[in-house]
Amino acid sequence: MNFASAREKIDVIDLIINVLSEHEGTLDRLIERLDTLIRYFEQYIFEDKINLLKKIDTSTGIEILTDRIQLLEQQIKKNQELLEYYLTHEKEITITSAP
Repeated sequence: MNFASAREKIDVIDLIINVLSEHEGTLDRLIERLDTLIRYFEQYIFEDKINLLKKIDTSTGIEILTDRIQLLEQQIKKNQELLEYYLTHEKEITITSAP
C-alpha cells in the first residue's frame, strides 16, 4: 500500500464521517421539531377536551360528542397530512416555535 492509496482511503472515511455527522444533525433537528409539534397537538387536544366537558348538557351530550368526535377525526386527518407533508418537505420548512 502506497501513501497516496492510504491517503485516499482516509479521505473517503473522513467524507463518510462528515456525511453521517450532517445526517445526525438533520435527524436531531427533525426530532426536535416533531417533539414541538407533538407537544403543541397534545396541549391543543387536552384543552379542547376540557372545553368540551364544560359544555356538555346531558340532554344533548351524545349529539355534541358525536359531532365533536367527527370534527376531531377530521382534525387528526388534517394534522396527519400536515405532518406527512412536513416530513417530506423538511428542508423547505422552518419552525421557529410552537404557537
